Amino acid sequence: MKKEEWNKYNLYEVGVHITDVSFFIKENSSLDIDARNRAMTIYLTHTCFPMISKILSEELCSLDPVNNRLCLSIFFYMDSSGKIDHNSFFIKESIINSKVKFSYEEVYFIIRQYVKIKQLINKLKKEKLNDILNNHTHGKLMQNYNDNIKYNYTLNEDNNINQLIKETKHNEIINHDKEIEQTQDITKKKTSIYRRFLNLHFYKNGNKQKKNSQSGDSNGQNDILHEQKNILYEKNHNLHEQKNILYEKNDNLHEQKNILYEQNDNLHEQKNILYDKNHNLHEQNDNLHEQNNNLHDHSITLHEQNDIISDHIHNSSNRTFPNENNIYTKYQTHGKDIKKNLSDGNMFDIFALCQKTDKSDTSCNNKVVCLNKKEKKKIIISYLLKIPEVKEGIDGLLKIFENLNNMKHKLTYKEMISIIKHLYDMHKITKGARNIRRENGSMFFNNDKINFILSNSRSPIGIVRKKYTFSNYMIEELMLSANKLIAIRQYFSKYRDISVFRSHNLNDAIDINDIMDLLKKSGIHFEFHDLRQIMKFLDEKKKYFKQKKNNIYDIVSAYMKKKMVRAEYHTYKYIKDNNMSTYHYALSFLLYTHFTSPIRRYPDILVHRVIKKIISDEQKLNQNLFTEQEILKNTETHDVGILEKICENCNNCKAKSKKAQVDCEIAFFCLYLQKLSRPGYNRGIIMDIYKEKSSIYFKSFSFENNLYHSGFEKHFHKMNKDHLKYLFNYVIQPNVAKQEITVIINTNKKKGKIRRVYKRFDYIPLYFIPLNSMPPSYFLAVALIK
Repeated sequence: MKKEEWNKYNLYEVGVHITDVSFFIKENSSLDIDARNRAMTIYLTHTCFPMISKILSEELCSLDPVNNRLCLSIFFYMDSSGKIDHNSFFIKESIINSKVKFSYEEVYFIIRQYVKIKQLINKLKKEKLNDILNNHTHGKLMQNYNDNIKYNYTLNEDNNINQLIKETKHNEIINHDKEIEQTQDITKKKTSIYRRFLNLHFYKNGNKQKKNSQSGDSNGQNDILHEQKNILYEKNHNLHEQKNILYEKNDNLHEQKNILYEQNDNLHEQKNILYDKNHNLHEQNDNLHEQNNNLHDHSITLHEQNDIISDHIHNSSNRTFPNENNIYTKYQTHGKDIKKNLSDGNMFDIFALCQKTDKSDTSCNNKVVCLNKKEKKKIIISYLLKIPEVKEGIDGLLKIFENLNNMKHKLTYKEMISIIKHLYDMHKITKGARNIRRENGSMFFNNDKINFILSNSRSPIGIVRKKYTFSNYMIEELMLSANKLIAIRQYFSKYRDISVFRSHNLNDAIDINDIMDLLKKSGIHFEFHDLRQIMKFLDEKKKYFKQKKNNIYDIVSAYMKKKMVRAEYHTYKYIKDNNMSTYHYALSFLLYTHFTSPIRRYPDILVHRVIKKIISDEQKLNQNLFTEQEILKNTETHDVGILEKICENCNNCKAKSKKAQVDCEIAFFCLYLQKLSRPGYNRGIIMDIYKEKSSIYFKSFSFENNLYHSGFEKHFHKMNKDHLKYLFNYVIQPNVAKQEITVIINTNKKKGKIRRVYKRFDYIPLYFIPLNSMPPSYFLAVALIK
């Protein structure tokens, strides 16, 4: 699709660029065999074991903004609501050079700050737009308008500046004005940045200027002129003196205008006196009305006379005075006349009176300057630039780029502003895509995790909860879309049988009746037919449950994550021969694969090799080297059995990698607990109850552990003495048939025993008691919470 077409239909072209690892790892090479055996990169708390060598993963195949990188790129089109055009995407080999690299936190800050500025500006425009354009005093409007004229004169009227430079190029440089002028240049430059930001992001004609700049070289020429102008400022400081002369002339005009304002104020005072007389007449009229209703006609006559006097005073306050050198009559102009006078080098104030050509036209108030849309926009922007919160917000957005620039790519302010706009647009469309995926039946779970703060010796000194934000979801949606489209392209190719897909089937381990009983206990008595319908209902009512302090959503999500089987890699031929499906249940995608992480997943490399074969066939077809029938006949022979064994190894390594990651987190968690003066505390969800133990899931940590019903006394000698005082003498009596446990606690007080019953899917308070053992471990103990 050409650029003009997707611009015409208000579409966004999204490009996802993935490093071409298969270029460096040739099939059946020693690097390939090593990566095939490892299958996955294993990420642990304190280190990682990469699938491929660090020279590839951290340098040659890294997309850091330093060098050109060879990529496989997929381009697709999305509208503002997040819908994808599945018929127009295309894949090609490319070379990219990244401008900037962001972290999730930086993207989150940029978008959040941008949304705050947007909300603030919209609020100001909504609440004070009429005040700015219609209800301001004439003097404030003209002051704002003249500020824009001075700005246009000093920054945008390059012809006028060049003319003044030619006139003063032989004058001597005034050294004592250098610092003053540099300060003014910095201020004007920042003002220009603020103004460009507001123009680009919050006004439609700013967007039009952006499109025009993309189709031509006008913006590039403006940047060149701006640079030339700065050089001329440095070489010809005498220009400042010439401008001061013009400003002095302008000040004289201001003084004359102030004289007129004083006369106008006198007229206003006279009008106020008449208003006071009018008020007195009203009071007299009320008294006379009480005394005698026959004087009503006479009161109306007084009102009419008073209105005539007010109109006369109002008209006299808005007319110009020819005896003051006809200043305002001379400059009573708009638009083209302003530019003409500026090109002549004249700085002046504008007092443009409304000239009503049609008596029925009430859109222009006599107190307000008649302005076109462009002039109104300038006034609004000038007003916004005086709001400290707006300027501070823009400064905060641009300041984050200071730590992102490198020696090769020095971003200009124009590029920074453009990147901010693109990030916000990306956030907007991916938010819509996520909502569409939710409507189509995708299942969403809580992905929050814990991160350990490590010392220089890799010892845990703190725990923080890693919470997913919209910046994580933004990248997630783009990756999911790219993987889905790549799977579609694989499926509709002659390489379908050897293509690897990510299949996720629903097994019988999840009992819907258990979830239905749980919902009924929580007061939800709807009839549901499948798990997807249940999860969609709970996701829609998540905020309501949170307000009611109902944990049903968290409990059902934890239960499904525990019981649901993992998705697996398989070739299409294996899926077809075993009557399986390519359907991905959790994502609700008919076709899905992994394409976006070839550095850390070997199946992605297999997918890349298939895609490169497809691209090669398309190039042969476009160059008329082969016909479509000839390409379809030339099929390469592959041993699908070998590919399926590779997929099985990847599935096994994926499970082992996840287990190693969880075990490492638990070990570091124990090391952290050993340093505390009291045991760790958290509430867990009882997932299953057995005779000797109960399975507990901790939402905060996203892992599961067992609460043993007896035998914790054998751990006393391994415990920290400070932790012993938190343990109570309790007995757990399980009832497997009813799926409940009874906890009887001896408190050693007059009350004697405390008896509490916990059922399946209830929250139970627990202590994490660390043990002095190797490898580090802990056990769970019931906590007494009053």
